[in-house]
Amino acid sequence: MIPFDVMRLIDLNVLCARPEMAANVPRNELRGERARAAACLAAIDSVIASAPEPAEVVEDRLLTVSQAVEIFPGVVNRRWLFEHDSLPFIRRLSRKRLAISEAGLRRYLAVGRKH
Repeated sequence: MIPFDVMRLIDLNVLCARPEMAANVPRNELRGERARAAACLAAIDSVIASAPEPAEVVEDRLLTVSQAVEIFPGVVNRRWLFEHDSLPFIRRLSRKRLAISEAGLRRYLAVGRKH
């Protein structure tokens, strides 16, 4: 056992890695470290409780009209895509070219067409 007159800082990382070392630390120091650890856990818990969950990352890519028709056969066709170019996931690049967000089109089709 470590004498009381030798003051040293307890490293919680060391105690977690080698819990048997706690037997060599005076109880009053262990109580103090327990209180510090509890305060640290309370701070971590409050951050976890107040932080919003990160949004799920969805892979997205821009499709051409041909690619969209190929991926969703029988669901969308060229004419439908050009007629609905005002939808938020479709961008008109020129008179004959569109850029279509695959993730946006999937979400739109999953909830049902509104147009």
